[in-house]
Amino acid sequence: MRILQVVTSMLPGGAERLAAELTPLLMAKGHEVDLILFDGEETILTPGLRACGCGIHALSHHKSFYNPLFIFRLRKLMRGYDVVITHNSSPQLFGAIANLWCKTPLVTTEHNTDNRKRHSWLTRIIDKWMYRQYDRIVCCSDKVKENLSAYLGHACKMESIPNGVDLSKIYETNPIAIEKKGKKIITMVASLRKQKDHPTLLRAMAQLPKGHYELWLLGEGKLEGEARQLAEELGLTESVRFLGVKENVAEYLKASDVVVLSSHYEGLSLACIEGMASGKPFIASDVNGLREVVGGAGVLVPHEDAQALASAIKRLTDDAKYRKEVVTACMERASHYDIRRTADLYHKMFVSVVSGNKDVKKEKK
Repeated sequence: MRILQVVTSMLPGGAERLAAELTPLLMAKGHEVDLILFDGEETILTPGLRACGCGIHALSHHKSFYNPLFIFRLRKLMRGYDVVITHNSSPQLFGAIANLWCKTPLVTTEHNTDNRKRHSWLTRIIDKWMYRQYDRIVCCSDKVKENLSAYLGHACKMESIPNGVDLSKIYETNPIAIEKKGKKIITMVASLRKQKDHPTLLRAMAQLPKGHYELWLLGEGKLEGEARQLAEELGLTESVRFLGVKENVAEYLKASDVVVLSSHYEGLSLACIEGMASGKPFIASDVNGLREVVGGAGVLVPHEDAQALASAIKRLTDDAKYRKEVVTACMERASHYDIRRTADLYHKMFVSVVSGNKDVKKEKK
């Protein structure tokens, strides 16, 4: 099949990484896979895509995600493909509009249990129309599917396909060589935006014994300035390192002592899976999208509870037996989320959508 993925950019977020990692695996199954990027800025993900022979069409280079002129470009580029799959909000909407002319089998992905659009009457009306244009909605977890169904209030063709990561790459990665100076390293991999709730983690760090812990924050985002200011106000300037985006986060995870994800909500976080697979104990906030994956394996702490998070970190660094139990359970849980299984399920879904679309066309004739 000729498969076209439409995504905002190749900045390393969850949806973008899924699109990038699925591409070579789908190509290995004999498919031709191309990408449309609303923002074609080069990132750490694009060289690998070009190397595997993926065609990349950039609609702009200006971080512009909601330019309505993209619809006309999409109308031209989407023709001739067997199936088109969109990721992120603006590709979802513009892809649905463009397909009114193209009539190509259309799939979209849903990556979160909640988002800002669901709290506005206007965007809810738009969403209800938009999702009806899709032949299939792929939700990254059963909870995402449940919440989206409740939000839309009408039947859509949905199925759950869990996100995955390249577990073999994580297992084979060595920790980055760095001098810890006797400190315990706490790491969080997440873009610096409201959803990820960095303030709770920073406030937890402020409650730990000073000089004994160091926090590594991997990621970028518009709230980095606010996070730096809060770290300064809490007296953590020397204890927090803003490391930006890294190509191989597993090197940093494996050099850590504890991995944390203190989000307000998630879908099925790749950072969560990577953290659990790294051989380090994993802590997450007890919220939708994390509770379902981490519960019974890693450590869940109450949402926005900095004191509970600090206590969980301290216990894991002080109690070797408990730490080992958590690590073992985390790695076993992560083993269920390999990207190769994800690619197999996407392949089967694409075949089902395309064959179903052909059957409908035959019936109309």
